[in-house]
Order: sequence, then structure tokens, then C-alpha cells
Amino acid sequence: MDSPSICLVGTGPMAIAYSKVLLSLQKDFFTVGRGISSCHAFTIATNLPVISGGIDLYLSQHSPPDYAIVAVDVPNLTACLKSLLLSGCKNILLEKPGSLSTDTLACLEKLSVSLGVSVWIAYNRRFLPSVIELTRRVSTEGGPMSAFFDFSEWSHKIESLNHSTTTLNYWLLSNSSHVLDLAFYLIGLPEHEQFMAYRSGSLPWHPISSRFAGAGVSSRSVLFSYLSDWQAPGSWSISLSTTQHKYSLRPLERLFCQEHNSLTSTEIALDNDLDRGFKPGLYLQTLAFLDHDHERLCSISHQLAALRVYKQIAGYK
Repeated sequence: MDSPSICLVGTGPMAIAYSKVLLSLQKDFFTVGRGISSCHAFTIATNLPVISGGIDLYLSQHSPPDYAIVAVDVPNLTACLKSLLLSGCKNILLEKPGSLSTDTLACLEKLSVSLGVSVWIAYNRRFLPSVIELTRRVSTEGGPMSAFFDFSEWSHKIESLNHSTTTLNYWLLSNSSHVLDLAFYLIGLPEHEQFMAYRSGSLPWHPISSRFAGAGVSSRSVLFSYLSDWQAPGSWSISLSTTQHKYSLRPLERLFCQEHNSLTSTEIALDNDLDRGFKPGLYLQTLAFLDHDHERLCSISHQLAALRVYKQIAGYK
């Protein structure tokens, strides 16, 4: 029996990171890029061949792959997804956020259901050893009671990055949603009638907002709040409290535990061997996708509901 075909779509930094994982997993795969220069850069970085011309040209000349990992830039995610859906590909891992438009994602979600295609949004932080250990501990302690998170960004670095204006203007979806997805994965999405979001400020590359505050109750009855300021010093973090401990992910790759009647937190030792040579969380996420282990993966349906929350937090229309 032939091995299932795996197509890696894209040639940028994320595609390079995926190629390292696929090689380590000893999976046969092929890469489809678009421009000659970007394909050449990928080959230089990975010593792997690339099929140039873009996914539409490839699909017009070949049978669809069994699995597709889409790691193109944010503005081109939905076009690649639609092409793969219509081609007959049945298993798709799409880089976050999947789409910047809830209307577009809703149409693609409906199309994927009608065609019987599994589409997953790639949020690799769900697969961090720190998060896996946190979920294990919290589940044994009766689940979280309250949570706080911060998705502050380093604006002075972001504005100099080589991203499209669209990606930057929707940066909360393009990048900060890593933290939002992880927080709500741990506690459940907010209940619509029990969630308030506030924002103010602006940045040249993100004119709609730069400071964010909010609070609410999640679908699992967890009280939560957040405060993030993209114009002040800060970093990503998540804190969860149970009846027994307060756990903190700061940075997200490290886990700290605070006991009752204590002012200090102790770092919990983790097995990070799988993440030493790869982008953190990417190895286990890719393995879960290829093995149809969907417990931690973000479905397109969940992402559609989450996007509406993220847009409320950011103030996007």
C-alpha cells in the first residue's frame, strides 16, 4: 500500500520549520511554492526541491494530496484553502488565523463540511510541554476557577518586520491570537452575554487599537480577565487558578506553580526534548494532524466562533 501523499504549501519561515519536522518524522512529502526566488531560498535553507508556480497550477496538473499543510502568508491562506477543498484533498492543516474575515471563514467552513474535509487551524502553542503538563495538573484539581492573560506585543520590533500591511493591521489575529487561542482552549470561549471588551490607543501599523482590557465568564464558568498594552513593556503570559494552586505560563514555554500561603512560585521541570530542535509545539502538532489525533487541534468550526471574540477584543469590524 502506498504511503499517503503530503503536500507542504509555502516556502517561508513556517514552511521551513514544518519541513524540519516532516524530515524528522521520516515522512515523504513535497513542497509547492509560488515565486522562483522564494522557492530558491527554501531550497537553499533546506536542501529540498520545490515545485514552483503555486498550488493552483499544481492542482490543475496533479491529483490532490492526501494531506496538506498550508504555511503561506496570512493574506493568501483562504485562497489556498479553497483551492485544496475543491481539489478533493481531505485533510488540511492551515496556519493561523485561517482567515481575517469571519464571513469568508464561515463560507469555507460550510464548504469543508459539505465535502467531508477535515480542516484544522495550526496553533502550535497548544502542544507545548508546559501546556500539556498544565492541562494534566489542572484536570486532576477539578479544573480552572479563574484566569488572567496578557498578549502584549513588542511594537518596536513588529513595525520593522517584513509583513504585509494587511497582516500588520490585523496583528491581533495574525499573531496575538496564539495567546488568545491558548487561553480560551484552557478555559472555554466567553459566553456572549457575559463578556465585555475595551480598547484604546493606536499605532502606525495597527491604527484601530493598541491597549486592550476585558473580562467575562467562559463557557466552562471560569472567570477571566486580560490586560495588554502594545505601547508599554510586556510579554505574553497566562495564569490559571484552581482550588489548590495558581499556575503561570510566562513565557508560555515555562510552567510555574504557586502554593497556598506562599508568595513564591516554583518552576516545574518539563521534558522539552522534542522542542529543542524544532519550533516549540510544532513537532507534536504535526504528528497529531498526520495521525488523526484531533484532541488538541483547533477545528475550523471552533476558529470561526473564536474569530468573532478576537474581533471584539481588537475592535475590528
